[in-house]
Amino acid sequence: MAYAADQIEMITRIVEEAGELLPPQAPLGYFSHHNPLHALEELPFQRAVEHASAMLGTEALQTEEAFAAHLASGRILPRDLAAVLEHHGDRAGAVPGRHLPVGDQGPRGAGEEMLDGDAEVVPGGPTWNEFRLARLGLFIDVPRGAGALWALADGGELHRVHPLVTEARREELTRQGRRRFATTERRTRRTRRSRAARLQALRARLLAQLWEDLRRHAPPPAPRPAPLRRRDQVLEQFGVDTDEAVHPVLIRLCAAFLDQGVAAWEMPHREKGLLAAFRHLFGTLGAPREACWAGLGGQLRQQLRMNWSAERTVAWALWALQVPVHAWADTVRAALVSLRGWAGMVHQFECRPDRAPSRPAPARLMDYLAVQLTLEVVVSHNVLARLIGPDARPEDLGPLGPPGAAQGVLATGTTAQDDLTQGEQELRGGDLELAYEAFVLAQVMDVETEVLGHPRWARAWLRAVAEFDAGRRRWLLHLAYERRYRTQVLDALSAHDRRFPGTVPPPDFQAVFCMDEREESLRRHLEESHPQVRTYGASGYFGVAMAYQGLDDVRPRALCPVTMTPRSLVVERAVDDGELVAYQRARRRKAQLQHTISAARGRPARAAAYSAIAGLAELVPLAARAVAPRAAGEGVRMLGRREPARPLARLVIEAAQDHTPSTGPAGDGAQAGEAGELVPGVGAGPLRLGFTVEEMAEIVDTLLTTIGMSGPLGPVVFVIGHGSSSVNNPHAAAYDCGATGGGQSGPNARAFAAMANHPRVRAALAHRGRLIGPDTWFVGGHHDTCDSSLAYYDTDLVPAHLRPALTAATDALLTAVQLDAHERCRRFESVGPDVAAGTAHAHVRGRSEDIGQSRPEYGHSTNATCVIGRRSRTRGLYLDRRSFLVSYDPTADPDGAVLTRLLLSAAPVGAGINLEYYFSRIDPIGYGAGSKLPHNITGLVGVMDGHGSDLRTGMPWQSVEIHEPMRLLVIAEAEPERLARIVRENPPLRGLVEGGWIQLAAWDPSGPETYLYRDGAFEQHQPENLRFPVVARSEHYYAGQRDHLPPAHVLAAFGESPDAVIDRPGTVAAAGAGAAQPTRDAIELPEQASGPLPARDGQ
Repeated sequence: MAYAADQIEMITRIVEEAGELLPPQAPLGYFSHHNPLHALEELPFQRAVEHASAMLGTEALQTEEAFAAHLASGRILPRDLAAVLEHHGDRAGAVPGRHLPVGDQGPRGAGEEMLDGDAEVVPGGPTWNEFRLARLGLFIDVPRGAGALWALADGGELHRVHPLVTEARREELTRQGRRRFATTERRTRRTRRSRAARLQALRARLLAQLWEDLRRHAPPPAPRPAPLRRRDQVLEQFGVDTDEAVHPVLIRLCAAFLDQGVAAWEMPHREKGLLAAFRHLFGTLGAPREACWAGLGGQLRQQLRMNWSAERTVAWALWALQVPVHAWADTVRAALVSLRGWAGMVHQFECRPDRAPSRPAPARLMDYLAVQLTLEVVVSHNVLARLIGPDARPEDLGPLGPPGAAQGVLATGTTAQDDLTQGEQELRGGDLELAYEAFVLAQVMDVETEVLGHPRWARAWLRAVAEFDAGRRRWLLHLAYERRYRTQVLDALSAHDRRFPGTVPPPDFQAVFCMDEREESLRRHLEESHPQVRTYGASGYFGVAMAYQGLDDVRPRALCPVTMTPRSLVVERAVDDGELVAYQRARRRKAQLQHTISAARGRPARAAAYSAIAGLAELVPLAARAVAPRAAGEGVRMLGRREPARPLARLVIEAAQDHTPSTGPAGDGAQAGEAGELVPGVGAGPLRLGFTVEEMAEIVDTLLTTIGMSGPLGPVVFVIGHGSSSVNNPHAAAYDCGATGGGQSGPNARAFAAMANHPRVRAALAHRGRLIGPDTWFVGGHHDTCDSSLAYYDTDLVPAHLRPALTAATDALLTAVQLDAHERCRRFESVGPDVAAGTAHAHVRGRSEDIGQSRPEYGHSTNATCVIGRRSRTRGLYLDRRSFLVSYDPTADPDGAVLTRLLLSAAPVGAGINLEYYFSRIDPIGYGAGSKLPHNITGLVGVMDGHGSDLRTGMPWQSVEIHEPMRLLVIAEAEPERLARIVRENPPLRGLVEGGWIQLAAWDPSGPETYLYRDGAFEQHQPENLRFPVVARSEHYYAGQRDHLPPAHVLAAFGESPDAVIDRPGTVAAAGAGAAQPTRDAIELPEQASGPLPARDGQ
């Protein structure tokens, strides 16, 4: 009994650990960006991706072919390769490579470290450093397996030199052939063959001998990974995949169990859990009739009679599959990740039932595993009986788990390969891929081929090729890829700081936006079109951690980072109860009609009538939305105006003095939902209606201090949240604000503005020393990043004497959003390069309403950096919508407390977004959701490919296709010593930085110098280029360009006239990097020497 209890405890622990490896993706409506490898964040980035690749069969880096294209285009420069080799070359770990013999074979001897980089790989050949640098610049398409033999024989590569060989090297190979085969060469000269034919024959003989020398000494290929499941053994030995029988059944079960009310019929016994529902459904109502499911019903009935728990069922299944106890953890993990989308969603429902779109299913990952393994036991038994015999047992397939220590490889790591005869080696088979790669490199590089005829040097060459395998090369190429962009950005910051160190004009108004990189272009265009504005960037929930319920919401949901749990509820209440009643009545009528039509689809008696009537009724609107989406949208809005308008409403933000917390969102009647109800992002914890005055004062003061908004305020201060609106887009929440857990942050902005305008809050702020006078009014707003619209809240409350300032400010913002739409359109292939700003604005509105549009917007596809510092230092710098911009004033933060808070909030949020896009772009099938085109929504929880597949996690391809996969570069305006101390003292941040999940740089607050964090310390960055294009306005730079653009200086942000700058002594007219032709608006300033800088504005 104790033994059984120990097994149950072990299984429980195994499932808990395996659950951490599953995708943590929430249901579609609560999609929030995260690191797909969150469970491995305690490991360094490089080791984590290696581990994940081995476990999941995924890719973590771009292919060598992609990197070769980057080298050819100049995206990676030769000096980048040299730099990463110098710093990382001797410790560039990689995905485990080929097995290699050791001894006196080359760069590394037995028990020795890597030799000096200046040591020759083979006598007279390249040094180790030269070999690696040359190899990084070469893309060789190495055939897999026996494909190498075909390429050599039928492909003709034994008869002619490789296409990568230069003409000079071709001649050198000819001379080597003449020296090596001098006797044969003299005889062939006496024949009547032409000189060209003799040369061809000579080279062919040299190549054949070279191949033979290398193939003969090639080590055996690396052993295959050990099978972890019986399914793997059946597939390898018989070509039968038992998952093809198990997964369709498991998918349908999970889809029915997790369904959120879409299905017409609810799964029987759903309330008892997945395992119980499965047993009743297939055990009493009937199992599938295919032969592979014979005995399933009887087994399930037996489990019902014996009342097995899920843990007991898992233990039985593992014993039935004859999995040794030491392999249980690997087998369970491999089983779960075989359908990790559905397993992960079950785990999400178990851990976060509050995120269920409608009704949480009583899900348990242990139940899911018990169902999966039960299905595998039955299918494996029947398949083995058919393939081997009725008495076949799983153990007949061989052992599971890692192989023994021997199996041809000695315990010391050596092999008996060197002592085999040629015939024995051919029987055993050498690593043909390694031999082929070494064969091509011996042709391309400066190597004396005759030296490779000696066994010692042939093995040395093979060792060098294998030591610098594809995994190591791809890692170094990735570092070079990141280095080029990082160098470009750090150089641009230094150059901008040297050329434009002055203060910005006094503000007419101020605007606080989310730190989102999509707002970078909006802020830039606003500053260009209205230089008398100051913009700020902050985390998009603006410090207001709340559960929110609007007039149209069925229940509240949390609007704050997923790492926070709000304790206050903010609701939207109509000012006029009569208007609210009419509005809700109209909504109910519309909902009832939609429900009636939807219900009719599932009733056979009404199917024909529904198809005839409803189909015709929906045909015209569907065609209109497909052909003219913008016009159709306008028509829908015109029809909507005939219904009761949405009533004027206000937020309830102040807590009642006598209010006590409840166990759910109660306390506001129908507005707040039922007591004890699960609130997304909150759970069943207590919620209090509103905030106290002191809490609101703390929220306002903290945000204004954090972003450095000090001194006199303008007449209007905008606080603008954001979200995205599109139709027929299952991943719509992925385009909303990450700081609000996948919600829209407009309500947070509105709540903050209401707090800042509250008289008692302003009085409390005055006691803290922060004065907000009567001539300043905060206005909340919402920026739709898809249709490029701006909406403002509660503008009827703006005092009359401030309305002219409000009108002027909203006009400036309207111009800015039109220009922002214009810049976005340069990425869309369906838009011409010379589109006008007004036309571009209309185009993006049409995209948001187009039911056939797979790219309504590109979301975070351009994210690459996060700059934490004063906007005055980056103002006028074109950053191509690639940078999160977080406002921070180091001069007002003497102890670094504000910077610490910012780094602990902005770095994880930015890293989660960045890594989601990184992995989805690198491996769109393994980590991403693949193409949107075959997606079908299932149960409101996720999408599948077609009618039955694993749930697709991550971002769809259309959302990441233009993304450059790099780790986020976080640049903080702080002294290197202070930033290093903050990293050391905060373990979560230290894990991200020292683990290599993000890159970190310091920007000196008093000078242009930047410093890069490497190996636990900051190193000063040495600029490579301080000359960047200077343009009058952003549109002069990006016009006609589709690809990513380097930074540039934009004069309009400072209110400077391009004519005045062109007339300055020493300026030179030149075309910007993005300009098709040189224009008078695109100029380049001469490089300025570093020197003392004027005092900076505190913005």
